[in-house]
Amino acid sequence: MLWVAPLIYCITTIVLWQVANAVFVPELLANRLFEILPVSFIEFGVQSLGALAKKLAFVNIAAIYFGAYWLFSANWGRLRAYFGNAFYASFALWGVNVLILFPATGKGVFGYKLPQGALSASVFVLAAHWIFARMLQMQRTESTAPSKTGRRLFIASVVIAAIAAVGRAYRVLLKPAKWSEEITAAEDFYTVSKNSVDPVVPVAGWKLEIRGLIERPASFTLAELSALPGITIVATLACISNPVGGDWIGNARWTGIPLRRLLEASGIADRARDVVFHAADGYTDSIPIERALHPLTILAYAMNDAPLQSSHGFPLRLIVPGIYGMKNVKWIEAIELVDRDYRGFWQRRGWDETARYKLMSRIDVAKDGLVAGIAFAGDRGIGSVEVKIGDQPWRGADLRPALSPLSWVLWSLHADVKGKGVMVRAIAADGEIQAAQPMPPFPEGASGLHIVTGS
Repeated sequence: MLWVAPLIYCITTIVLWQVANAVFVPELLANRLFEILPVSFIEFGVQSLGALAKKLAFVNIAAIYFGAYWLFSANWGRLRAYFGNAFYASFALWGVNVLILFPATGKGVFGYKLPQGALSASVFVLAAHWIFARMLQMQRTESTAPSKTGRRLFIASVVIAAIAAVGRAYRVLLKPAKWSEEITAAEDFYTVSKNSVDPVVPVAGWKLEIRGLIERPASFTLAELSALPGITIVATLACISNPVGGDWIGNARWTGIPLRRLLEASGIADRARDVVFHAADGYTDSIPIERALHPLTILAYAMNDAPLQSSHGFPLRLIVPGIYGMKNVKWIEAIELVDRDYRGFWQRRGWDETARYKLMSRIDVAKDGLVAGIAFAGDRGIGSVEVKIGDQPWRGADLRPALSPLSWVLWSLHADVKGKGVMVRAIAADGEIQAAQPMPPFPEGASGLHIVTGS
């Protein structure tokens, strides 16, 4: 049966990936694709499908990758004459992976730039190909027409894409109108990253390294960090890709260590300019030394009084007042002080370096005589929120007191809104009025006023 060898190869690589932390080539290919695609193309996918866009791309890349092995297996009767036996053929495919695909994804020949190292990466891939060879060796030599197989793979890919897209639209359409809670539950808190598959960092063996322009380099285990005197803050995070009215924003209670305490204890060199954060997924970003020394900039290990979940950055993530989520680095492994303006992963792709939160407001509910939602101004605080219903003048909404200077505020207004256009704007504590001119998220965050129709 022609499908056995590629199926066993697929299962083997997935098991090695999940159980033994082996390299999963489709993941490398997907991550590399996200790195080289134009930002405008990525933003189109993100705005259309949300976080599902990258997952969908990953599934399709995996289908293409394993589909190539399917085609190879389907044509083994013809290819046998060129390779002689299945083990030579599989060795050639292994060579394609470690000598072509690995370098193409930026991981170097044999994967010497991978965290697993060249030997481990190459050996695991070789082992999977050895199993593929054994299955291929037992395969009957009948062949299936490549065009027929190709059509099946293409149709399967399209079906997966269609189901995923419909599922996303279905969930969005059925999402009930609900006024946001003051604290967002971890399972409801948005997650965004550069990855097709996010890392799962084991606490065993993990250490935070502090290095660079400091007098006393140091390292800490999670237990050592947790034992230090910590603080808890309530802070809102929002993604710089969040559109007007979008839900890539959340408010949580974060517990951790003030970053300044660790930096000052290590002795900051006079010429230090930026603090660079290195993450387990290869992501890097930086903040100026002045912002790193803010008393409420923390290295968080807990969220809403529970340990960080993996999707939110376990074992350690950064929470920085006043700047978009892309600079609140997750899965931190090392902190490095440098004497230059360090441009992180997204800044090198054109996103704003400062990443200061724009003033925003959102309507969560507009029905049954109630208009309600959230407003956020980063670390500046909300002074007031105004609502415009139809052709009526702007009206001030009632504000619930913010939980902290870094938190969103909940606002509400009782009014007849049925069938009428409803618009909201926020005014910061310093008097700044939310910009009405619509602007896309790229490169410095979306602007514009959220408008809905009341019911």
